[in-house]
Amino acid sequence: MNEKNESVHVDTAVEQEFNTSYTDKVHVIGRITMAIAFLLSFLPVLYLHFVKGYQAPLSAYITVATTIAAMRVGMWISEPFTWYPVLGSASLYMGYFSGNVKNLRVPVAQNLQSKYNVEVNSPKGQVITTIGVGISVFVNIVILLIVVAVGTVIIPMLPPVVLSAFNYVIPTLIGSLLAIHFQKRGFVGVLRWVIPSIIVFFLMKSGIVPPKYATSISIAATVLAGYIVFVAQGKIEDKKEANKG
Repeated sequence: MNEKNESVHVDTAVEQEFNTSYTDKVHVIGRITMAIAFLLSFLPVLYLHFVKGYQAPLSAYITVATTIAAMRVGMWISEPFTWYPVLGSASLYMGYFSGNVKNLRVPVAQNLQSKYNVEVNSPKGQVITTIGVGISVFVNIVILLIVVAVGTVIIPMLPPVVLSAFNYVIPTLIGSLLAIHFQKRGFVGVLRWVIPSIIVFFLMKSGIVPPKYATSISIAATVLAGYIVFVAQGKIEDKKEANKG
C-alpha cells in the first residue's frame, strides 16, 4: 500500500512539474525561436534590396504584406487549434519553425502516440512526441540536403509513372492516419469524424462552398461534431451512473 501511495505521489509531482516549470520553459523558448524565425524571414528581401539593388516602393511591400495577411489570417488562427491536440506545445513550435506540419509532423506524432499508447497531454506522451518530432526535423533536413544535392540529376531520369506517383503522397499519409484510428477506435468511432470532411468536400465540389473557405468550414464542422459527440457521451455516462445508483 505504501509503495502504491509513493507511486501516486511521484506521478502527481511529475504532473505538476510538467504543467508548470516544463510548460513555461517550452513557451519561453518557443516564442523566442519563433520571433527569431520571423526576423530571419525578411533576410531575402533585405538581400535583394541592399545587395542586389532590386528596389521597390514602400507601398508595394505594404500591399504584398496586406494581401498575404488577408489570405492567410484564417489559417494562422485555425491551424494551431487544429494541430495542438495532436502535437502539444513543444512539437507545435518545432513544426511551425521547420514546416511540413500536416504531412510530416502530425503523422510522426500520431504514430508514436499509437505505438506507445500515450496521450499527448500527459508528461510521457509529451516527451515521446517532442523527441519524435525533433528527430523528424533532423531527418527531414538530411533528406532535403540529399535531394537538393543530387535531385537535379536524378529527378529528370525518373520515368513519368514515378513522377506522377508523387501526387498521391498526401492521400497516402491521410490514409495511414485513418488506418491507425480505425485500429484504435473502430469504424464507427472514426466515421463520425470523417463525415464533416465528406460533407464539406461535396459542398465544395458542388460550388456551394468556395475552395478558399473549405479548410475553415471543415474545421468549424469538425468542432461542431466534436461538441455533439462530447455532449452525447456525457449523457451516456450520466445514464450509466444513474443506473448504477
